[in-house]
Amino acid sequence: EDEEIAARKIVHEWAVANEAVASLSSERARLHLLARGVAAHHAGLLPQYKALVEDLFKRGLVKCCFATETLAAGVNLPARTTVVSALRKRGDNGVEPLTTAALLQMAGRAGR
Repeated sequence: EDEEIAARKIVHEWAVANEAVASLSSERARLHLLARGVAAHHAGLLPQYKALVEDLFKRGLVKCCFATETLAAGVNLPARTTVVSALRKRGDNGVEPLTTAALLQMAGRAGR
């Protein structure tokens, strides 16, 4: 319960500092879930929101994060468990198989 209070406080402070982003209807639901430890992280999200997710993740306040390899590749955020939901992904040439390097990069984050 203390973690949820801490997460809510951080999310609230972020929302005040980033009012223009936080007031978007697309962000309200995300912030509501994030304050409860559930996050999404992918290249299509606003940079300010991704930074908030990364901060909460580092603090151990994100318990479940649905992410693409953007989280695994560019940010050193250790996860206890990694679940790969599909072995194919959308790429420049349509749907492509997940490369071995991308899979190892994502799976390598678990346990660090």
